[in-house]
Amino acid sequence: MRQVARQMPQVLHEMFTSSAVEARTNARRLGLRPEPGQTYQELGVVNVPEAAHIAVRILATKLTKAVYYQRTGSIFPVGGGIMFQWFTNAQKMEHGRIVLLEALSRIATMSEPLTRGGRDLKDQFDFLYSVEKEGALHMLQVTFGKVFGFVTIFSQTPGRLEAMEDQIKERTGSMDSPFEFLSTNRGMP
Repeated sequence: MRQVARQMPQVLHEMFTSSAVEARTNARRLGLRPEPGQTYQELGVVNVPEAAHIAVRILATKLTKAVYYQRTGSIFPVGGGIMFQWFTNAQKMEHGRIVLLEALSRIATMSEPLTRGGRDLKDQFDFLYSVEKEGALHMLQVTFGKVFGFVTIFSQTPGRLEAMEDQIKERTGSMDSPFEFLSTNRGMP
């Protein structure tokens, strides 16, 4: 937070500034009530500014490519695709669960113990990695403590994710996707 305050003070201002009405609405949505003498604005519910979305997109892209390299020994190809969705602890507070992680919980995953100095670090950072049998479709589920996390679905095969998304849209009849492309051949970043 100190580094953010030094480098981008406006971001902290956006995060922590909300009107009394906004603070009350957000707190009620999350089931939070102030203690006697405390205001809704003092509950610590923050706004998520666009700068945070951008930072998480960058982090997800880099971490996804790093895990791909760690697991395969190959650099993630320029033509590969990465789909992404992130969440905060507000979703768990509001719904009692992280909907996306619950939906993906049946998929086989691998998780190695994360330790430093003999101490388990899963309460700070944890990830689960999955790959289909053919090795062309991968998934990474990441959580940073109880604060936020993301899921990326990625493929080194050009067009694989785009085709998969088109099939889902066709089956569901919806043009909306729960995922955002971070890397794709459809002209996105």
